[in-house]
Amino acid sequence: MLKAGKALERKAYPEKAAPPINWGLILDGMESQMVRLRNQKKRIEAKGWVEQTDLKERFQELSRNMEGIFNGNLMVLQKNRHSGVNRSPGYL
Repeated sequence: MLKAGKALERKAYPEKAAPPINWGLILDGMESQMVRLRNQKKRIEAKGWVEQTDLKERFQELSRNMEGIFNGNLMVLQKNRHSGVNRSPGYL
């Protein structure tokens, strides 16, 4: 209750500020993407060498980022995220 002459008191509700993360949804999405990749393998193999090499490098970078997550090395992710590399996602 607010009383005359008293300052407002802030109350923290961290559970509202940091809602739970739905890891099942995140992992299901990643699994779905892997299925899509497997289904497009022949299409990828039919592309030219330059495009295949670019895709291979991008997947290697993704793999390194995932290894960084598994090993708790977030610096790898932060470095790659802020590297300024902007690649077109239109190859698949």
